[in-house]
Amino acid sequence: MNKLVDVKSPDPIKKILDIGFKFFIEHAKTILAIVSIVLALGGGWVGFQSWQESQEKKWQLAYYKIEKTYLKKKESFEKFETSSKQAEAQKKSPAPKTVAKKGAAEVTPVEVKVEGEKSTGDVDKDYGSIVQSLKDLIQQNPDSQAAMMSALLVSEIFGKYEKPQMALDTFQKLKFKSDFLSSLAQFRKAVLLSDLGHCDQAVDLFKGLAERKDQEFLKPESLLKSALCYENLQKTQTAQELYQRVIKEFANTSFSKEAQKFLRLVK
Repeated sequence: MNKLVDVKSPDPIKKILDIGFKFFIEHAKTILAIVSIVLALGGGWVGFQSWQESQEKKWQLAYYKIEKTYLKKKESFEKFETSSKQAEAQKKSPAPKTVAKKGAAEVTPVEVKVEGEKSTGDVDKDYGSIVQSLKDLIQQNPDSQAAMMSALLVSEIFGKYEKPQMALDTFQKLKFKSDFLSSLAQFRKAVLLSDLGHCDQAVDLFKGLAERKDQEFLKPESLLKSALCYENLQKTQTAQELYQRVIKEFANTSFSKEAQKFLRLVK
């Protein structure tokens, strides 16, 4: 036999709602205070992100201005080098004068003029102020995208003057993240370390980059350079294993061909 339901007794769900309502009334001030804090923190975080993005834009704008100055000066040096070679070649082997039809004047070849600015061969004299501006940008914002771009450009400049240690010193001041430009900067730092004979430090960076799932494009070269470093460290077995890995994982690529060549040379 079914029991009679007491229609006067409160519904169980209503009881729970009543309890919740009473709790809210009794602790309204505390609850509202907590909600206010959460909202404030959320709004503060959004505001901070917005501020950070605006700062990054400002830093990148500063970088592009420096890069523009660098490219202009670089172009001037290259123009001088090219035009001076052409002028020198013209002096050694002057083009013959061309005689036009009877009665017409002789046509003289146009003399090549040397243009642009001659590089001194001294990085400080040629790009000193540019390099310093890039270093200042790195020092002020070592973890920014602009800092990564600045370090890569400094590395390019010092590379032209065969100053790898000076380039490496610049990378030591960076604070790396996990984004694309940071990965490129870390890779360049690892290459400089290996070039300078610090393979024990370089392999750690190469290994970390090779394991990055979001930066797969750096994996084959990182593995290849790791293998070369292990060879220099007299760890031939590890080097062989890495060469074989490159051959297997990146078959039919230039990296695989390089790995096969180096593997044959391993003693």
